[in-house]
Amino acid sequence: MVIKKIAYIIASVAVGASLLAVLFPTSVAACDNDARFLTFRPWYSGLCEGGEVRICEQQPCADDADLANSVFLIAFNILFNLIQVVAYVAVAFIIYGGFMYIMSRGNPDGIAKGKKTILNSVIGLVIAILASAIVNTVQGIVGTVRLDATGGGDPLTNILNTVYFAIGLSAVVVIAYSGFVYITSSGDPAKITKAKQSIIYAIVGLIVAIAAWAITSFVLEGVT
Repeated sequence: MVIKKIAYIIASVAVGASLLAVLFPTSVAACDNDARFLTFRPWYSGLCEGGEVRICEQQPCADDADLANSVFLIAFNILFNLIQVVAYVAVAFIIYGGFMYIMSRGNPDGIAKGKKTILNSVIGLVIAILASAIVNTVQGIVGTVRLDATGGGDPLTNILNTVYFAIGLSAVVVIAYSGFVYITSSGDPAKITKAKQSIIYAIVGLIVAIAAWAITSFVLEGVT
């Protein structure tokens, strides 16, 4: 279908731009946490210190927990870029829906398709914005509640935090993908229903993970 071809072309261009930001960032000497290529982050965003990329707080990496902190930040940056791809696709489909509306010439079917395309794209864009906000929030948590890389921390706490962060990443990936499905559904009820259910399950899972993290943090801190 034409719509799918358009979506794939836009997604390919956006992914290409994202890969440029991730694989070909500015030089290490000019490392900047706020650097951007369009709206895409370089892979090292949040890891710059003194103009250099520091994968671990201690050189060489103190232990697996130290390395895991940096890996999570890199994963969040890549995930953020993928969400940007969904947002660009949504905007393109909003424009395409407007074009369909204009070219309908009063034809009821054409008007209906244009409306559905615009509505689904707007919903998909809102989903992408929500997913982006979740990524920024969770990334902020990772920045403040880091795994203990000193060797004196509780191994159980590190393991649980790793699991919670992984669940959070997975949930956001599902939300972003569901938004893409919603945008490209072309009004297909089955695809829309599947996307809605996936978003609901992902949000519930994310809430459960956050609640579990808060509870275990409180209990473990009380014990120690």
